[in-house]
Amino acid sequence: GNGRHKARSNLIANVGVPIGVAKNIRVESLKLIDLKRALLYDAESRIMLSDDIGGKMESEHKPRRDEQPPTDSFSLDHEYVLRVQRMLTQDLNSLRDQNALVLGARGFIGQHVLRALVSHGASVLGIVRPATSLPDYQTLEVDLSNTDAVRALLAHRNLDFVFNLASFGVNPADCNEDESRALNATLPQCLAECLRNSPQTRLIHVGSAAEYGNATGDLSETTTCQPTTVYGRTKLEGTEFILKARANAVVARLFTVYGAGERDGRLLPALFRACEEGTPIDLTEGRQERDFTHVDDVVEGILRLAISANPPGLVNLATGKLLAVRNFCRQAADIIGLQEEHLRFGAKAGRDDEMNHDPVSNAQLLSATAWKPDISVDDGIKQTWKARLRSRDS
Repeated sequence: GNGRHKARSNLIANVGVPIGVAKNIRVESLKLIDLKRALLYDAESRIMLSDDIGGKMESEHKPRRDEQPPTDSFSLDHEYVLRVQRMLTQDLNSLRDQNALVLGARGFIGQHVLRALVSHGASVLGIVRPATSLPDYQTLEVDLSNTDAVRALLAHRNLDFVFNLASFGVNPADCNEDESRALNATLPQCLAECLRNSPQTRLIHVGSAAEYGNATGDLSETTTCQPTTVYGRTKLEGTEFILKARANAVVARLFTVYGAGERDGRLLPALFRACEEGTPIDLTEGRQERDFTHVDDVVEGILRLAISANPPGLVNLATGKLLAVRNFCRQAADIIGLQEEHLRFGAKAGRDDEMNHDPVSNAQLLSATAWKPDISVDDGIKQTWKARLRSRDS
């Protein structure tokens, strides 16, 4: 009735919930002040980020991870606010009947995003390179390096979400600067400019850890980037264009993503092949540490940022845990039955531009979504190996 319509209007105007998400939220039992408190609540530190609407929570004390909240009433308030927060930021069913474009839908992560959106009932159009296709899904061939074609693609479309997973240069062998700039910098700039006056459409752009480059210390969204590669530099340009455009947009910086569908030259598929063929595999020393994030967690994080009521402009989408590459290889070998003596560490030279960094902060992600990646490396490798076996057997 009129009461529900007014409540949803408040969600949009006063709280910042995207229009498409607000349509699917049950608001009968929620008060506007509760919704605002949820959006301003820091789930990890258990404090309000602002006292404009009722002050901080009952205690400003930040407990240790092994410490219980100081009072029962505090705990109840904490849990209630988290429930409201999750309602606003984590109900992926709110994607049902939403209109979405997925750019780069033929890529490793793009295919997973496309499938996930379809599984949640969204109406999705996948944008693929000319002369490519994606069976069983609605796709359109577009040259995304052509800004006129991009503008024509977005014109007169009633869109709730645009997911940009198109890029060039993830493979170090792909280092053409013109192609990198066209897809990694100019394309996101064009998207942000086209959508700047369409607040009903949220742009979710995928960034890269390569933007940080030689940055040292814990990596947070405020860390000064020092990219060392063409890919990293052009991806950073794209991120900066989007942040400056002031569109309804969020940039999700990804780290070491693995899972079913990776190209053959990547680490995990190479380990799988060595196991299948019973041959040794040449590796670097593998001392460098990485934040290995399973693709299913990455996709879930991207979707949760898409429907988050008020996400920051830039978010690290990572587990927050580092693992040495050599340990990742050993875990994979143990799971798939690859003999450890076939792991020839040090037989291959490391790259000069290899990143070395401390842990990645995912506090912004947790605050925006009340969620963080939770698939362990062991479980992620097992899932990926099972998917490979199913694909091989079929």
